[in-house]
Amino acid sequence: MLPTPITLTWAQPRSVYAPTPTHWRSPVGWIALALVLIVSAEASRWFTIGDQSMSALWPPAGIFIGATAVLGYRALLVLTPAFFIWLMWLDGSPPMLAVLAASGQCLGAATGAFLMRRFWRLGQKKGPFSELIALYTRAALAGGLVTALFGAVGYRLGNPVAASAAFHDIVFVYLAFETLGIVLFAPLTQSLLSNPRYFLKQIRLDWMQRMPWIWLALTSGLILLAMLVHGLDESSYSTAIGFAFFPLLCWFILQTRAPSGLVAIPVFVGVFLGLSLNGMGGLPHIITLPDLVRSLLLVGGLAVMAQVLSAITTERTRLIQGFQEQARTDFLTGLRNDRAFTEDLRAALDARAHSRQTPDWLVYLQVLEADRIEELLGFEASHALERQLAARLMGTTGPGALPARIADATFVLLMPAESTEALHRKLQSLYDDFDGSVLEPGGHQTQIRVTVGAAPLDGNLEDPIHYLSAATQAARQAEQHTPRIHIIENTRNLIAERHATTQQIERLKSALAEDRLELFAQRIQPFSPQDTGLHYEILVRLRERDGELISPGGFLPVAETFGFMGEIDQWVIRTTLRTLAANPDWLQSTTKCAINLAGTSLSNPELVAFIDQELRVAGVPASKISFEITETEQIGNRSAAVAQVRAMRALGCSVSLDDFGTGLATFDYLRSFELDFVKIDGIFVRDLLANPHDQSMVRAICEVARSMGLCTIAEFVEGEDLIEALRKLGVDYGQGFGIARPAPIHELFIRPVA
Repeated sequence: MLPTPITLTWAQPRSVYAPTPTHWRSPVGWIALALVLIVSAEASRWFTIGDQSMSALWPPAGIFIGATAVLGYRALLVLTPAFFIWLMWLDGSPPMLAVLAASGQCLGAATGAFLMRRFWRLGQKKGPFSELIALYTRAALAGGLVTALFGAVGYRLGNPVAASAAFHDIVFVYLAFETLGIVLFAPLTQSLLSNPRYFLKQIRLDWMQRMPWIWLALTSGLILLAMLVHGLDESSYSTAIGFAFFPLLCWFILQTRAPSGLVAIPVFVGVFLGLSLNGMGGLPHIITLPDLVRSLLLVGGLAVMAQVLSAITTERTRLIQGFQEQARTDFLTGLRNDRAFTEDLRAALDARAHSRQTPDWLVYLQVLEADRIEELLGFEASHALERQLAARLMGTTGPGALPARIADATFVLLMPAESTEALHRKLQSLYDDFDGSVLEPGGHQTQIRVTVGAAPLDGNLEDPIHYLSAATQAARQAEQHTPRIHIIENTRNLIAERHATTQQIERLKSALAEDRLELFAQRIQPFSPQDTGLHYEILVRLRERDGELISPGGFLPVAETFGFMGEIDQWVIRTTLRTLAANPDWLQSTTKCAINLAGTSLSNPELVAFIDQELRVAGVPASKISFEITETEQIGNRSAAVAQVRAMRALGCSVSLDDFGTGLATFDYLRSFELDFVKIDGIFVRDLLANPHDQSMVRAICEVARSMGLCTIAEFVEGEDLIEALRKLGVDYGQGFGIARPAPIHELFIRPVA
């Protein structure tokens, strides 16, 4: 049975457990591993004392443990024979020593790998420090002890000179060599065998930077300086210089990736021992075996401190990367969030700027009525719905797409497409996968509707935010289509439209700040001969600085879109009441003055208090004022709006419903609101004389209004024949160019009859 593969997390990318690499299924890989073991064992001869056969630096110990941890026990089937061959034919060891040494390495590696596997199976917390503990206590200490026992027995039996030495001394020396070899080379072997490409790539990335070369130059210079000073018999200075290698090593570890540190630590130990064995660089000269043991303890301690520093650095890097990943990941779905997607979008734009390839498309997908779904299902089910949508998005998009969740029930992705037709096919497929589908978050069945918009990354816009805005606008326009898909093919036109909109907004802002709005009025004609009073509707115009007069179509749509209607309505109410108060004859001749109120204004809870205050300040009778409710689709809270209408009527004002018969202004509003007038939409009036269906509609509206005690006002009245037809159908008032055109308010009172 193979042991569970183990990977040091401080030497690898993300995964703690790595599968056995596929390249080890080839005989070439196993042969290469055996050759590396033999070469490293032969190279260890450079670190021996005189005629001693034991090496101060013993890579095979770490190679055995590291390979077994990654590749399983089958690695021992290759390493053990290779090690035995080296002992017999290259090292010239006696057969008894060769057998026991090879067996000891095999059993020690198996023991160390088994104990490390057991460490993980016990559910220990995985991390750099816990892995170092497992390496030191399981692999180095326990595994090294097994190997040392076998090696000591073989050395005692195979070397007559060692017969006089105490057995425990031999075991201790062997253990020191084995432990240092495991500590230095097991992490290196394990990391390299787990993912060779990653390991080598990390080292290559490090050495593509300037810092490692500076470190190499400083280290080489320090070695030469130590040797030079030592040659001048300045041993104290040369010793100090020699021990400066360790701070340099620490600096290298702090500045490079983990694989580079795994290579640098054994190199540091090798250089340290090499100089000491040859009495160079001012380091303690190793002559006897006790000298070697003392140096091993010293250099082993330095190596452990370096590995601890590497673990600290890696843990810190992992934490920072984890925080960065959290900052870039949507907590609910695991997709990229708006911050990460903005970075991806910026990278795509940069790549686009340096190439002539077909632009990618930014696709915006939004679930309609998401707020309503959340209210019905609750947070838990709504979150489950989001996760299901994210999973479906990941499953339906191609490999080149980068999906992200940037808001509630709102997803975006980059989608490559060779042409607009190809993009439309992809969007249609995406739309079909989502729209109308039934999901079951939290056990509740929910059918969703979506809207899909797309904009090209064509380089015409300034930054990612503008492209996101373009895709958002495309999705909003898609709501008017069937299917709800819209593609903006050229963002240059969008720039022109946005520039025009920006100019309109700034023009409106300055007009409000400089009080350049003007009151106009249009007379409303009673069809009853008994009603001879003056009825009119207040309208508003915008005067440019150069004197040009802007009609409502030039600024009111922008005001509605960007939330200025409340401010405009309040200006109209205040200015109208104070104008009438300043002209008593105008006020006296007025029977009913109608002022428009947008749906957004009606949603303002302070509206009625404002009207009451302005009526009191101006001293205008409330009975002379009527408020026309327009843009009913903008009413956010219908029950609150009903209460507002009731409160306005309580002040003494009358209330009318504009554009009745179209949009949301239906018969249902007559039941909900307490009204006084109903304005019949001009769409039923224009062709009234020639269209029997329009006549039936107007007649029905009049009958319903009369039964509810309401008066009716027809819009777009263009001629006397139409006035007579409307009167016969039961309409009470008329308004239109056939009766009077809008004019400045003072002209209405100069010539009140058109």
